[in-house]
Amino acid sequence: MIRSRQSQGSECFQMEKLIFLHIEKAAGTSQRALFYQSFGKENVYWYGADPNRKKFRKDDVDKSFVIGGHKKFNFYSRSCESRLLRWLTSGYKESDFKPDTFGYIAVVRDPVERVISFFNYCRTQEYENWSRHKLDPNSLGKTLHKSRTFRRVIRNAQCRYLSGAESFEKAKENISKNKFVVASLEHIELLNDYLIRNIECVDRTLNKNNAGKSGYKEEIDIDDELKEEITELVSEDIKLYDFINNECYGLFDNISQNDWNLFNSTVMDAATVPKLRISIKTLRLHNDVLSAQVELHNESANEYSPDNCYIGLRLFDAEGNCCLERRNLIEPIRSQSRKTFLFRAEGVHHEDFKARFDIVDVNNKRWLGEDTVSISEFEFSR
Repeated sequence: MIRSRQSQGSECFQMEKLIFLHIEKAAGTSQRALFYQSFGKENVYWYGADPNRKKFRKDDVDKSFVIGGHKKFNFYSRSCESRLLRWLTSGYKESDFKPDTFGYIAVVRDPVERVISFFNYCRTQEYENWSRHKLDPNSLGKTLHKSRTFRRVIRNAQCRYLSGAESFEKAKENISKNKFVVASLEHIELLNDYLIRNIECVDRTLNKNNAGKSGYKEEIDIDDELKEEITELVSEDIKLYDFINNECYGLFDNISQNDWNLFNSTVMDAATVPKLRISIKTLRLHNDVLSAQVELHNESANEYSPDNCYIGLRLFDAEGNCCLERRNLIEPIRSQSRKTFLFRAEGVHHEDFKARFDIVDVNNKRWLGEDTVSISEFEFSR
């Protein structure tokens, strides 16, 4: 985490990542395409976007500038809890803690229209899964009456995405006290213009993806009674949508220009990191002494001259806990060259440890992933 301590009791956290809260059937897939085009797919971690992204693995998430997927705000806010605990045990006041390392983006949609679109998606593209939950592909009304799961999923879902609670007031409070940008689907162009103005690398084009086929509403029978029933289920979402679409004129913005400047600086700095690769030549455990020899390859056209960066070895036990770390300072490496590093650690008693090598800076930020440093993980053998 990049941070600067100004004085005891006051700490300023830099906005490091953008979190897109992907509400179903509210232009999330289109926004994902925008982020892919702008940051590069390797720098965007979108939960569930491909078979390899069904879990939030720390190493994948750490290297990403944008994180998205069908996860709600409270999923990400939990990561601040351990940070708050460390803060309190260090003698600081809870009121001074500012968990501002995430900036959140979301798009909300007319709640009744969203339910209809979501039902169409479930019956046409996810019916095999939803059939187990009593979804009737021919009737939204029967689905509401028979499927408790469907009712639970759609009930004030947009408020829950933005706050974790089925309450407009809670959602409004949460987006007001955190770094949030929220747009209505009807004013999606305002969001894209906003991103173009504030993010230096953002692509200026946007293609609509994952849109339902034209005319699907005519295939779904909606009468006044059914519409009233849906309205009751999404009453808090309607208040939220009206607030964003009408009172905020389609775009709510609570991220400062300074936050965007710092975020852009982080993105641009990372973009200049040369293409590096770690290869492990030897890794042995003998008489409780671990020895390793690794090479760091600079495969770019420029010299790699890091400022106080290290190549690090970490040992993890069977539960995934880091129990030992060693670091070697990295000196400049010429283009298309390599350097060798030796590691030695005594008192390694277990065979079921795993080793991981990466590059780490003085702020404890690690560069991992195929585009910068390949992660190599080995099981020890005597």
